[in-house]
Amino acid sequence: YIEPAVENVISGEYPISRPLFVYTNGEPKGLVKKFVDFMLSRLTGVLDGLEVYPDKMLANIERSFGLYNSQDVLLALVQKGMTREDAYKTVQTLAMRAWKEQIDFHDLLAGDRQVMALLSSDELKKTFDINLHFKHVDEIFKRVFK
Repeated sequence: YIEPAVENVISGEYPISRPLFVYTNGEPKGLVKKFVDFMLSRLTGVLDGLEVYPDKMLANIERSFGLYNSQDVLLALVQKGMTREDAYKTVQTLAMRAWKEQIDFHDLLAGDRQVMALLSSDELKKTFDINLHFKHVDEIFKRVFK
């Protein structure tokens, strides 16, 4: 048993996402085959009708005031020695303030003494690098579309 703790997520022992597998006992037949075929047809329908609007996606991301980076900030604070509980409380408090007051999350973090006592300006900036969220995309595509 591996506890779902931040340290175990950071070390890679506890993955925070997992692929979905459907296992059958041999070649699917009968109702099992119908179910598998149904799942695949639904997925195909979703993908066939999928339209992507990158500009709209970016606009939606920007409307979050940078809150999508909260996990990376929390992990950086824990790696620098803050307890998980304190990091969560700090990040959650500032994230809620950013949301309620509609102000930039990064600016709030940069103005927080506890955060900046542990993270340099460059380290904080790195937690807001949008490319962090895409670093495994090529690997995932290779696995999915092999």
